[in-house]
Amino acid sequence: MGRRSIPVSSEPLFEVVSKLNRRIRVNKSYWDYIVNVKHPSMRGLDEFVKSSLTEPVEVRRSKRDQSVHLHYGRFKAKLVVCTVVKFFKLGRLRNYGLLDQKDDR
Repeated sequence: MGRRSIPVSSEPLFEVVSKLNRRIRVNKSYWDYIVNVKHPSMRGLDEFVKSSLTEPVEVRRSKRDQSVHLHYGRFKAKLVVCTVVKFFKLGRLRNYGLLDQKDDR
């Protein structure tokens, strides 16, 4: 499956400092792509994404890519938000979704 072209906007939607003390910025155009194309179920949950970055329950480094960190944050009773961040010069949100807490991560 090939990569899709994602519209890039320099206008930030939000910027936070993660638990790992890294600055992470999410642009409006990329957020729109995430909630309209990749993960529509996450629409309106940007506050939970921010929380998973600033106050995660757990942070793991990807086994496949050392520049990728997975930030797990609580969402409701049985769900966890997994916010995936790939670090470039500035941290940038790559992808995220909801995981059932019972799922094997």
